[in-house]
Amino acid sequence: GLGDVYKRQVCIREQGLDWPDSAPDGSEFGGADIKVDKESPEYRVAFEACDEVLASEQEDGSEK
Repeated sequence: GLGDVYKRQVCIREQGLDWPDSAPDGSEFGGADIKVDKESPEYRVAFEACDEVLASEQEDGSEK
């Protein structure tokens, strides 16, 4: 959902990486001029870490 897109962008920024704001419709990259190399090692690590965070939040159904 929209919350997950927002949580993901916050998480990736917490990893110290630039990440554009999501578009109002909830899609990622709302006309952002930040160029993200999703295949770079830094982003791959951040994606994996954030996927684990989001998955763990969904499993127990509560916010941490």
